Amino acid sequence: MYASQKRYNVQSILPFTISCKVYKEKRMKAKSFLILVLLLAIIVVSCGPSPEEVATMTASAWTPTPIPPTATPTPTPIPYDMTVRVTDTDGNPIAGASVTVGDGDPILTDTNGATSWINLDPPDGTVKVSVTGYFASEQTFSLNRGPNEVVVALERDPNGLPASLACAPGETPLYVEDFQDGNAQGMDVVNFKAGGWSIGPAPDLAENSVMTLALPDSYGGRVSENEQAGAADVFPENAVWRFRLQITGPGTYVFFWQKAQGPYPSDAGQADWSRYMIHLGTTAGGRGDRASALIREQPPVAPFVIADRIVDYLRASVWTFVEISAFEGNVKVWLNGKEVSDYVDPQPMPGGGFGIGTELVKSGAIAYYDNISVCGLSAPFASMYVAP
Repeated sequence: MYASQKRYNVQSILPFTISCKVYKEKRMKAKSFLILVLLLAIIVVSCGPSPEEVATMTASAWTPTPIPPTATPTPTPIPYDMTVRVTDTDGNPIAGASVTVGDGDPILTDTNGATSWINLDPPDGTVKVSVTGYFASEQTFSLNRGPNEVVVALERDPNGLPASLACAPGETPLYVEDFQDGNAQGMDVVNFKAGGWSIGPAPDLAENSVMTLALPDSYGGRVSENEQAGAADVFPENAVWRFRLQITGPGTYVFFWQKAQGPYPSDAGQADWSRYMIHLGTTAGGRGDRASALIREQPPVAPFVIADRIVDYLRASVWTFVEISAFEGNVKVWLNGKEVSDYVDPQPMPGGGFGIGTELVKSGAIAYYDNISVCGLSAPFASMYVAP
């Protein structure tokens, strides 16, 4: 029993021994397989690109997002600015001079004789300057960037009328015309040579340009309302009107002022229009068809009123210096420094424009007008006539 039992135990252990051997063989095979895989991996890695090559390939395959460059601001160029200063030959400023740059509109100089432009383009050009009493001037300029000053010195025209001489001290120049440039400011009928009007030489001095009225015979000695020369500017109530007049034949030579367009309310009622008018005749005594008189018109309130009859009259072929003032309702007329009319209007009329015409002028008679001016008054008028 014992021996057979021992053999039985040996036989029962034998299968276990065999299974252990098989297990060890399998384990060895697994290790060999893992070693083989590891070797293959090492070979693959060693045959692949280096880290530097990988980085290079990555960099070459990467497309960067473009970043727009920072814009450099364009500096604003300094503009071309210009001040034109107008003086006489002594360096004194001339106010009211007309200054034109290139083909631009004329601009008047201020009380310092200056006017300015900014941001001119192009920087090279021509400046033209004209003013009553002086010869016109034209000169070229070439500007640098920034402020520039161009001084234009004008030469005095001995036949012209500067604004500084057109008005007395304390008066304000409002309108000055000496006709030396061949034009009559504000008077289209004269500039277009209509109705017998023109600008030409004075009868006593060819170098002096004057405004001339030579009516055609068909006019019957009268300038129609539409052909009267004048300026429609609204001049103030307190002002003085001056001009020189020479005639060659009989007639009534008309000058009106403070021509106000209506309708407008007045103390006496609604007025359609109004004006003061002087008839400068060639008949002495203040009566007759060609007598002198101061007239007030304000229809329909007072259509035609002879405010004052003037005894004095015009002489042919001599210059007459006419001054007409209106200050706080007191209207005065002066001929060659002599007061010939003094009228106080109980209902002074508003300011307005002026005009020139004729009545009953003999055929062939010619009227010459020179140095017309309007000056504002701040005090009662005093004549500035100087005897030749």
